Amino acid sequence: MPPEKGVRVWRPFFIRIILPSLLAISLFASVIFLLIIPSLERSMMAGKRETIKELSFAAWSIVNKAAKQEQEGSLNREEAQKQALQYIQFLRYGEEIKDYFWVMDLTPKMLMHPYRTDLIGQELQTFRDQEGRHLFAEFVDIAQTNGDGYIRYLWEDKNDSSQTVPKLSYVKLFKPWGWIIGTGIYLKDVREEIKALTNRLLLISLAITGIIAALLFFMTRESMKIEAKRQETEHSLRLAGEKYKSLVDASTEGVMMIINQGIVYANKILEDISGYTEREMTDMTLADFITLLPSVDQPFSQVDEILDLEVQAQCEALFHHKNGAIFDILLAISPMEINGQSGIILIIKDISTQKQVDGELGASKQKFEHLTANVSIGVFRTTFDDNEVFVEANPATAHILGVESVDDLFALHIKDLFDSSSQYQLFKQTLRAKGSVKNMILDHQQPDGNQLTLSLTAVLVKNVYGKLTYCDGFVEDITKRHKRELEREGLISELQASLLFQNEPIHRAYSVAVPTCTLTTSIELAARFMTHAGSSAILVKPDSDTDPIGIVTDNDIRERMVTGSISSNNPVSTIMSAPLIGISGDALIFEGIVKMLEKNVDHLLIRDPQGAYFKVISAKNLLKNQQYILTKLISDINKVESPLQISSLKDQLPLLVQRLFESSPDARNLTRIISAVAEAFMKKCLTLAIEELGPPPCKYAFMALGSVGREEQTLVTDQDNAIIYENVDPEQENTTVSYFQSMGEKVCTWLDEAGYALCKGDVMAKNPKWCQPVNVWQEYFQTWVSAMEPADLLDTKIFFDFRWVHGDPRLVSELRSFLNDLTAKKPLFFYHLVQNCLQSKPPLNLFKKIVVESSGEHREMFSIKKAMTPLVDYTRIYALRHGIAQTNTFARFNQLQAKGHLSKKECQELTLVYKYLLELRFKHQIMSLRAGDIPDNYINPKQVTEMEQVLLREALAQVADFQTKMSFDFKQI
Repeated sequence: MPPEKGVRVWRPFFIRIILPSLLAISLFASVIFLLIIPSLERSMMAGKRETIKELSFAAWSIVNKAAKQEQEGSLNREEAQKQALQYIQFLRYGEEIKDYFWVMDLTPKMLMHPYRTDLIGQELQTFRDQEGRHLFAEFVDIAQTNGDGYIRYLWEDKNDSSQTVPKLSYVKLFKPWGWIIGTGIYLKDVREEIKALTNRLLLISLAITGIIAALLFFMTRESMKIEAKRQETEHSLRLAGEKYKSLVDASTEGVMMIINQGIVYANKILEDISGYTEREMTDMTLADFITLLPSVDQPFSQVDEILDLEVQAQCEALFHHKNGAIFDILLAISPMEINGQSGIILIIKDISTQKQVDGELGASKQKFEHLTANVSIGVFRTTFDDNEVFVEANPATAHILGVESVDDLFALHIKDLFDSSSQYQLFKQTLRAKGSVKNMILDHQQPDGNQLTLSLTAVLVKNVYGKLTYCDGFVEDITKRHKRELEREGLISELQASLLFQNEPIHRAYSVAVPTCTLTTSIELAARFMTHAGSSAILVKPDSDTDPIGIVTDNDIRERMVTGSISSNNPVSTIMSAPLIGISGDALIFEGIVKMLEKNVDHLLIRDPQGAYFKVISAKNLLKNQQYILTKLISDINKVESPLQISSLKDQLPLLVQRLFESSPDARNLTRIISAVAEAFMKKCLTLAIEELGPPPCKYAFMALGSVGREEQTLVTDQDNAIIYENVDPEQENTTVSYFQSMGEKVCTWLDEAGYALCKGDVMAKNPKWCQPVNVWQEYFQTWVSAMEPADLLDTKIFFDFRWVHGDPRLVSELRSFLNDLTAKKPLFFYHLVQNCLQSKPPLNLFKKIVVESSGEHREMFSIKKAMTPLVDYTRIYALRHGIAQTNTFARFNQLQAKGHLSKKECQELTLVYKYLLELRFKHQIMSLRAGDIPDNYINPKQVTEMEQVLLREALAQVADFQTKMSFDFKQI
């Protein structure tokens, strides 16, 4: 390379690449040494200070716990102090588990020191360290002045007591006993840790710098090579110029040049295609190679006409090989002119293989169409524009959409799959953004009213020009599968409760009174006693004043008398079983079952703590007792014949929930059980009301709202309900209004008597405002969605969680569809709803401390219900936005994941957070029941374990993060 050329290449690269890279390396080193390392040292030192402070709080908590035991009277002060010192004496921490705590009083006198036992009990007022400081006196001054604080001093090395090294200690005063609790860290250890970290950082920085330098060298060398080569190529091109032959030689297709009717050139590819050499072809005519195929689309019919074309053209033809073979080609003809002479260039492409593939594809398409015509999953193709109409579909698609034939589908759009316009809009948005939608769950109502649950998968298809043209998809009817999943979840809940009941004491099991007789009583008379008592057994005594010694059962009478060998006049002593098989009344039901199987008996006598028999339980009765207790409670509710009987059942639910929580504290199952019982109460009250008032004058539906509507009731809940009925003629209006208002009044009053308190906000069916026809409810939602400001929505949020309980479910479904269509057209509503919901902040400050109420009845407590409200609001807003019909918060999480709004990880996080908060709420309410208090939603953070506090803070922080995400999602509306 000439010298000037090397300079021309090197100089711009030095300025544009090498110099900026060197400056970047210098800046990187400066940031490491001047900013990061000093900042790291300060941060580590601050962290160590905070660590010993937090550790001191742990030791202080031990002393505080001992002081509480003293206050409760379980220990005197001397015992409490001794216990606290013993615990603290053996506390260790640090990498070598050598760091410790010490305790002194305000005298100052050392009360406990793990290593300097010579100081224990000594007066330390005059004690000096190596610098001559009255060290312990300074500890007292800091504790009395500020309550706690830090101090630096010299102290003996923990590894070599003959040496003194700098140390930083933190002391904290325990005022009730006048104790000072302290611990510290050796600054030498901190400096060594900082030095080690700094060295690692320097090594990493040097490694990064080396990598950058190596990459710079490599990039510079390669770029200089490329630049030099580019300059040489450019120089060569300027000398050589453009020639037709160079372009043709570079072609990947067969190229032929014809000038003045004669072939003047053929490239190497064409030689391979034809089998002729270029010299041989120049002596031939175009008709010797090519035969045109007849077609109405071709601009010519004879080969010679090609030579006179003045515009570009393309056609298919047959090519004759030198060996006699004939194959299909595609001709591209381009007119040209060289040196005043006209001619054409022919580009010849062998398409025989492509034709064969197209034929095979056609056969494959026929097979595919036959396959799709015989599967139960809908397969379809639609256009993708403003109106996505069906252009292809199999019979299963027509069946799912409820039309008679595939031809009827071509008049429909893909949006006809969706009951909700908002859900359809979400489908289109996701499809445009991601190019596909996978397993989207949606509800679809066929023309005959049949309701289906569908799974929809779709993908966008581009044409040859890269434009989105079609939407291909699958649609599957998963109604039965979805129903089975719901039934499976219910079965799991019932199995858990059944297992719980088998762990009940056997004396609580259901039993029937068993009669008694003496040894001389005849078998016939004993059988009459059993029949009269409705018992399957009779106890046999030596006489009427003694304990039983044997038993006669139905089986004994059948097995021993059917043979005819024993007369019914014989005494029962001839067929009785002895000795008696008994079990303690404190034994569990499953232990009783096991004992029956071991002893091959079907009756057990239950003993009291003194050993006396007081009850007989049969295997048949135990089987009855194994029935799911919740089913029994609901069965008892359904058997109620009078409103007066309802209140007698209200105390069973708290006990049931308490036992279930002890067995398996899964909040989702507990809320399902509580909701099932509440729904049974509501339905029974409605049935009783209809019996009193007569049949309803028109179709109606009883709706649950709020937490009841979400099926998320706990042990502290009130009524939130409403009635919707169909529009009636004006002449029927007064009668209809009177009927349903009477129904609402009765139902809400009876529910109150059953333990479901009246709503303080009067959001109940007994309030005429919330007992209205369809058109009024539509006006309500129209107002809430269209005209209200964020502050106005505070008291109306619970209405968006409405759920059908009794009556005609179609009224509720139509109201839900109306709401979905309404919200899809009102994006400002979501902005207002979000602004309203953002006012409900989780009780957590910037430092992740739980915020409690500073005054009032619930001072030093926080509301767990309010802590959960932001998550409820979050899922409600997105459910409304995406047209999700489910009202349960856990179900909404899953639906939002299915629709692509939540990732799998986000869904799991939200589920875990909400489940934890709900379980903490249940635990607090059940503990209140055990203590004999009325359960509420207010928790004192100091009364939960440290681990629960940590989890609670993390859960509330997650809630705040999702609120922030929601505020950004709706910021641009």
